[in-house]
Amino acid sequence: MSCKNESWWVALILSVFFLVNLFTAHLSPVPWYDEVFYVSPGLNLYLGEGFVSNAWPFQSGHDFWSCYVPLYPLLLSVWLKIFGFSLTTIRSMGYFFAALAGFFLWLSSLRFGWFKDTRGRLTLLVLALCGHGATISYRSGRQDALAILLAAALLCSFSIKNKYGRFISIFVLAFICPWVQLPLVLYGIFIAVLFFFYFKKAFLDEFIMMGLGFFSGIPWMLAFFGWHDAMDAFLAYNKQYVFFGQTWQEKQRLLVIQNASVGAIFLFIVALFLLWKAGRYLTSQQKTRLRFAGTVFLLFPLIMWLVWDFHVQYSWTISLPLRICVIMALFSADFSLGAKQKKILLAAIISFVLIAGLPARLALILYQYEARDYRMVETFIKKHVKKEDVVYCGFLPYYAVKAITPHVFLWTYSTFTEKDKKDVSIVIIRPDSIADYKGDIGGEWFLQDTLDSNPNHKGEIGFGRWKIKPPKNDLEVYRRTPRGVET
Repeated sequence: MSCKNESWWVALILSVFFLVNLFTAHLSPVPWYDEVFYVSPGLNLYLGEGFVSNAWPFQSGHDFWSCYVPLYPLLLSVWLKIFGFSLTTIRSMGYFFAALAGFFLWLSSLRFGWFKDTRGRLTLLVLALCGHGATISYRSGRQDALAILLAAALLCSFSIKNKYGRFISIFVLAFICPWVQLPLVLYGIFIAVLFFFYFKKAFLDEFIMMGLGFFSGIPWMLAFFGWHDAMDAFLAYNKQYVFFGQTWQEKQRLLVIQNASVGAIFLFIVALFLLWKAGRYLTSQQKTRLRFAGTVFLLFPLIMWLVWDFHVQYSWTISLPLRICVIMALFSADFSLGAKQKKILLAAIISFVLIAGLPARLALILYQYEARDYRMVETFIKKHVKKEDVVYCGFLPYYAVKAITPHVFLWTYSTFTEKDKKDVSIVIIRPDSIADYKGDIGGEWFLQDTLDSNPNHKGEIGFGRWKIKPPKNDLEVYRRTPRGVET
């Protein structure tokens, strides 16, 4: 296949990928705490309320937001000015970043010559976009899709032929990394050190330039918060999560709960099989690549667990090197394993992606379409919330409420003043914990309406303890009882 025809295939794959995710954005996932946390400052900036948030604990909604690095919510505010505000447009930015990352990954595979034919490059592209961990990352509403884009762009910048263009691109992209995600800096340093251990001085100058970019971007990012009188708050808030800020009990909990994606674990098993059972068919360079990717899988989660935490949204950091090196080995002409065995291994990888990755996720959410449809929540909220209302709510109704009134407090917001509590006129919360939330703000409340999102239990799959149920979008609306009226 010619390079021109291959480019058309790449454009088709990326377009289908973006559109499929776009048209299912309102179905999955249910708006959750991390998503709302990172979106709220950018959304408030777009709505003219300033770079603030009424969602984060320990920081007032009147202070400049400084609970994490700022680039993702800043870019989101620009994105919303272009495309408008809705749940779909907010999440579409992550899909766009993921598609762009896929393009840079394909371009890297072409420039570095990882594959001798088109099939290998297109297979890598599809598997990278549809993997289990990557799917969770770019559909989660967090800043992870932007981090993946930066990592893919950095990888591609190493392939620029012009020396000065290559160094400038690497420096600029590395400079941006601390503004997007702090673990991205740690990941880049880890990859550089491990790469030197396995491949000696290959790309040494480029990695030095990357390090200079990292350590130039950090002080400028801190200066950004200092300019807004928020650097002390930024350092204080993030100190509890980095550099062993958590207690040993918290670390033990994170070790149990937050782990690698099943896709990364499966690829690691395939890499072990290639090294131990098919090692005699591999060249020494292929073995070194697989050992490098396997070491990333084993060590980086441990390092992240020690200095930060490691959960499934970070699993792209360990699955991407494995995916590249495993697919390179299977498509290499130097890999003398029989053609039948290669096809079986490749079919197993593709089948696992279909079962655990994006295709299976899409099939499930489409089967559960009626129970998952967020427009049901939006219709319910429009019936009860007015522009002048001050709303106290959970994460589920946040976007629907914010589209009507800017005056929204999340239940995680812990710097309530007495005035804030008295101003709240309506509480919208899940039915199972309403007593706690009403107690937080005081006063007498009466139940106005309820939303049962799935009364007929549609979309349930399986049986007994293995039954997969759609997420509950159930809500209750409470209004403050007027003075002089009995509850």
